[in-house]
Amino acid sequence: MDNESELLRELYARFGLAYYESEVLHRNLCNIYALGTFDAPESITRPRMEEKLTYAFSLTLGRVINETKSIFPPEIQEELDLALTKRNYLAHHFWFEKNYLMFSQEGIVQLQEELTSYVNYFDELDKSILIFFRPTREKFGVSDEIINAVHEELLLGEPDEPLMSKRPPNKQERIINVWDVEIIE
Repeated sequence: MDNESELLRELYARFGLAYYESEVLHRNLCNIYALGTFDAPESITRPRMEEKLTYAFSLTLGRVINETKSIFPPEIQEELDLALTKRNYLAHHFWFEKNYLMFSQEGIVQLQEELTSYVNYFDELDKSILIFFRPTREKFGVSDEIINAVHEELLLGEPDEPLMSKRPPNKQERIINVWDVEIIE
């Protein structure tokens, strides 16, 4: 395999990693939304958490950023808006605007460096939101030990139980609240 082919393979791998890091940020924002929108630890139930996670995972990155804006200070909100712009650029414009650089080794190296900057940006922002949210997470009883245990389970390679989009009712359930909603046609 020649050097240019190897450079192109590396280019595509870095693009994949950059987009992957944006998805890691997206999923962590979904988790933050699900936990951060509870008022108190005693209000968390498994069905309610699953409902919030299912909703959050159905959102685009832009929508989940909007849903979590009240959780973060203005500096992080601005960074999240920039992350959305960067992710949308990667998804919708990067290849079309930069394809002319793929015809020389210098251009390919330049693209690799640009994609590495995206990888680093998304990774650093993800770390900063997790650090910011840590006290809230711990207030709800989600310790580093719990996260590490879940991580260890993931490393075993076993499939996770998927969230159900609509939970079937149990044979017996206690109704806590009922809302009578007027349907407007």
